[in-house]
Amino acid sequence: MKISKPAHCITVILAAALVTQMAAAQRRQRIISPEIKPGRMVLFRFHAPQAHLVCISVEYVDGLRPLQLGENGIWSITLGPFEPELYSYSFVVDGVRTVDPRNAAIKIGTGTTHSLLDIPGEPPLFYDERPVARGTVHLHRYDSKSLGVTRGLNVYTPPGYFEDQGAAFPVLYLLHGAGDNERGWSTIGRANVILDNLIAENKAVPMIVVMPDGHAPRIEEIENSFAVDLLEEIIPFVEAHYRVKTDAGSRALAGLSMGGFQTLDIGIGHLDLFNWLGVFSGGINDGYAETHGGYLDSANQKLSLFWVGIGKTDFLWARNDNLLSLLRGKDVNHISHTSEGGHTWKNWRAYLHTFYQLLFN
Repeated sequence: MKISKPAHCITVILAAALVTQMAAAQRRQRIISPEIKPGRMVLFRFHAPQAHLVCISVEYVDGLRPLQLGENGIWSITLGPFEPELYSYSFVVDGVRTVDPRNAAIKIGTGTTHSLLDIPGEPPLFYDERPVARGTVHLHRYDSKSLGVTRGLNVYTPPGYFEDQGAAFPVLYLLHGAGDNERGWSTIGRANVILDNLIAENKAVPMIVVMPDGHAPRIEEIENSFAVDLLEEIIPFVEAHYRVKTDAGSRALAGLSMGGFQTLDIGIGHLDLFNWLGVFSGGINDGYAETHGGYLDSANQKLSLFWVGIGKTDFLWARNDNLLSLLRGKDVNHISHTSEGGHTWKNWRAYLHTFYQLLFN
């Protein structure tokens, strides 16, 4: 006797066959991007069969570079050789900028998002991951009662934080630049990896690093909303949830670009809270001497470290020079560091690497 298969069984079999065919097609169409080739050359690919023009923009590479259309709608270009570094890049498809959909490593900012290309060093660079004990980056959302909004906050705890429940740690409040957010210092800045490596080498004191969102909403009745958020919300939140030392000698404030200006505003204005300051690619605006000059008169008695770094081609060079002139005029003890290059993460990672080693010693 012949037994017919039920219709729903046939449907399931056909659907399974279709899924298998699609999976096989995807495997044949597997796209790798970016792909690092010998000699630190890098092949970028982008699948856009309907596009008319695909270009790529890569940090430290001049201009947009057009990709060539190949088989199966895959555009590609090989660039390099690249020096060991962490690069940001994006594609421009028919005038629309987008990330690399084949690359999960991204840097998310307030208005733009970029893909990341990591060319590791040999031997490893100071921000490359190594087989050492690792700390933890905690992602928080907190309710800012002062501003009436919910905001983001990243907090790094060093290796051993959870094992030694009786230990309290000094804390660095680390601020990003304009366009970034609380993720910047731990994604492209590698703040956590840098400190992990230094702690493993006994070159830095184990500390907690707090990375807030420096872009606070403008509120008419609040003159400096980020300062209010930092002082009234973030610091109390951290001290309530983490084992941090709460004296000014165990509290540091540092930042890059916009974060450097914020450090000069908040840190100098609250020397009773922060005894360690770092300014990376920052400076002062007109009128700063009038608003903050009085605080500098007691800086030598309160500050353990005032570190200022900038690149020779940084567009904020003049404002940084104004800061240094003010510090010299008031005989404020400080360390001034000048490097090659400009307003780039390559410099800011290096500045943080140096700054970490000087903190809380």
